[in-house]
Amino acid sequence: MTMRIKIVFISLVFLLFYTSCSKDKGCNGTTVEYANIPQSNKDLIPYKGGETLTFLHVNTGDTVTFIGESKWTSYSNSSFGGADCVIETRREGRGIAYSSKSNNKAIVLNQFLSSSGTMYFEINFDDLYINTAYLWSTSPHQKIQDSITIQSKNYYNIYFYSDDNISPQPINYGCYYTRTDGIIKLFTKTGDVWELISKK
Repeated sequence: MTMRIKIVFISLVFLLFYTSCSKDKGCNGTTVEYANIPQSNKDLIPYKGGETLTFLHVNTGDTVTFIGESKWTSYSNSSFGGADCVIETRREGRGIAYSSKSNNKAIVLNQFLSSSGTMYFEINFDDLYINTAYLWSTSPHQKIQDSITIQSKNYYNIYFYSDDNISPQPINYGCYYTRTDGIIKLFTKTGDVWELISKK
């Protein structure tokens, strides 16, 4: 092997060593990518924080007030990928809770991006859990009624959400929702029905 070939060979080995990453140690410069929730999707959830939601528990006749946290809490879900070098994707999520001191219940809302990039909206209340990707759908099939009257108030462009991870999607529990008023009616698996009286 001539001296010139040896120098080229050593240079190539040196270059490959310093430009690749060790799978055991990871890369020195992990690439971080951000996947944020578009503002247009955030705007489909009409809760900003600090609202007072008053519901009638239809089964008992009780009126229950839920006080919202002052603002959404932001968080990120991370995923890692890449063959030789690590790429971290930080996916935006946010959550907010509306709590009632009188009966120790809370309505908890979450909005987040999954690892596949699908946008999800979650509602947790009592035994009711809704995890839907349909909130962002522009499909007319998601709108179930043009209008409905609940507690003497007319609501328009009514959507129904249940749990879209189950097929067929259940219809015996879930919520009625509008993109301007939010949750207007909740009905749980155990038959409890909650109807919105006011949102302030």
